[in-house]
Amino acid sequence: MYKSLSINYFSFVIVSVVVTFALLLSVFFAFEPVVVAADTDVFTVRQQITAELSFATSANNITMDSTIAGLTGGNANGTTTVAVRTNSSTGYTMTIQFASSSAMEEEAGPAYIPNYAPVVGGTPDYNFATMGTGQAGFAYSIYAETSASDAATKFRNNGSACNISTGSTLGKCWYNATDATTPVQIINRSSETPITGATTTVAFQVGVGTNPSPILPSGFYTATTTLTAVVQ
Repeated sequence: MYKSLSINYFSFVIVSVVVTFALLLSVFFAFEPVVVAADTDVFTVRQQITAELSFATSANNITMDSTIAGLTGGNANGTTTVAVRTNSSTGYTMTIQFASSSAMEEEAGPAYIPNYAPVVGGTPDYNFATMGTGQAGFAYSIYAETSASDAATKFRNNGSACNISTGSTLGKCWYNATDATTPVQIINRSSETPITGATTTVAFQVGVGTNPSPILPSGFYTATTTLTAVVQ
């Protein structure tokens, strides 16, 4: 009888130890972090790049290619080229304006060459009009060399008329505002430019008919011109 009790007691102790160990082990794993072989941590790094713009090539001063006789008249031409560089993803606009309402003024006095007047107000003439007796005019045209779509719509043409959303041609689509101090948009680009910039040629022409009225005194006439480029 004593032997049976001893065996049962011993078995009870063994079972108790096993159960206690199991409970302690479960508690350990419940509160101890799980150890794994690998893990990941994902995050981002963000940097803003701001838009900038500059004239990669600036316009040169222009001396027109010929003189014009003040009584018998004639025509003279000149061009300048600019390149604008920008990293703006929405591109840039450029305007032209002059220092005085009558753009080309006599340097030594009050006389001026009238601003060119297109046949249809606000729309450039495809060709520079022939100045009749008593007439004179100073005009400009825009050629978007890098991409025709850079030219403002009014300076685009279809080969015979302007203000049509197609091509850009050197020496076509002649214009001037009634008040030349009013900025006129000449470029409207919708994307960033190449690293060398987007190139625009601005052509100018003076036409004088016979016996212009008012009279044009002999001397030099100058149009002080400003091009302004702004990121979109």
